[in-house]
Amino acid sequence: MFMNLKHIINRSKAIILKPEIEWQTIAEETSNIKDVFINFVLPYLILGFISSTIGFFLARYLTLSASVAFALISLIVFVVVLFVSSIIIEALGKSFNTEISRNKAFKLVAYSFTPSYIINIIVGLLPILSILTILGLYSIYIMWVGFGSLLNTPQEKRVGFFIITLLILISEMVLLNFILGAIFVSALGMDGWMILLAK
Repeated sequence: MFMNLKHIINRSKAIILKPEIEWQTIAEETSNIKDVFINFVLPYLILGFISSTIGFFLARYLTLSASVAFALISLIVFVVVLFVSSIIIEALGKSFNTEISRNKAFKLVAYSFTPSYIINIIVGLLPILSILTILGLYSIYIMWVGFGSLLNTPQEKRVGFFIITLLILISEMVLLNFILGAIFVSALGMDGWMILLAK
């Protein structure tokens, strides 16, 4: 069922506090990409979009259209990275002696981002707390654990697979933010430059 709040809260707490155990639970589930995206990821992204729009509009005094546009960048980046990364991770699996389905690859990225989703909502609404973005780095640890508990990547191959995946994720985010930022700045004119200077 869409927006099962109890499931979202319980899964979030478990993946943050006890990632080793929760990844094993996730590995045994039959949920597919659509289930995970709609029932877990999408509610977070919608809340992030709303909070960022409010934050840009009230805290940075931008027009509503500019606020919506730049909040949309974060949402689009998350969605594209989730789906593109899962394809790449699946393709890389065999090179690291890891039998991995697209479904598992998507779950790895989607659930690893949990701290980032939460921080995105908080900082989006209250930009003054931007220092908290550093806490989103905990997503990296959750993903590292997932390579063992979810993907069962051999120990000797885990570091290499993890580092390459991390570099891919970072590259995607930087590139997408740059491209989308440039597009929106061009479309919004002065409002676009104002928000870039306020970041």
